[in-house]
Amino acid sequence: MIDDRFDKAGGWVQKKTGGVDWIKRQAINGRPRFICVGVEVQVSGRSDMVAVDLLHLRSQLLQGEIDLAVLVVPSDRLGTFITDRVATLSQARRHIAAGHYEEMPFVMMAIEHDGPGDSLKKKLYKYKNQ
Repeated sequence: MIDDRFDKAGGWVQKKTGGVDWIKRQAINGRPRFICVGVEVQVSGRSDMVAVDLLHLRSQLLQGEIDLAVLVVPSDRLGTFITDRVATLSQARRHIAAGHYEEMPFVMMAIEHDGPGDSLKKKLYKYKNQ
């Protein structure tokens, strides 16, 4: 759903692997000056993947490809509902402090769930040996 929102917002370019997830180049006040924002979204996968995402963002900042780096992670509360071992807000903060990312043009955002949805139907499994 997150990727779908970036796609529908328009102007965002997605890179599936090996780089920053989403990048958007935006004109400032309609002038030929631009700001380029790079966003890494880490809501699934292993918790150490946030370190890789931070490296992608740092690399793009140092190369001048982006002007602002944004990392999106689950809140600590949402993290308790995610089955993967994804890094939550407090875990990502530790990575940021260890890598001195706070010294760069960097924003971290946490996403939260909006409450429980409709109940899912139970799935019945048939075992072969029964």
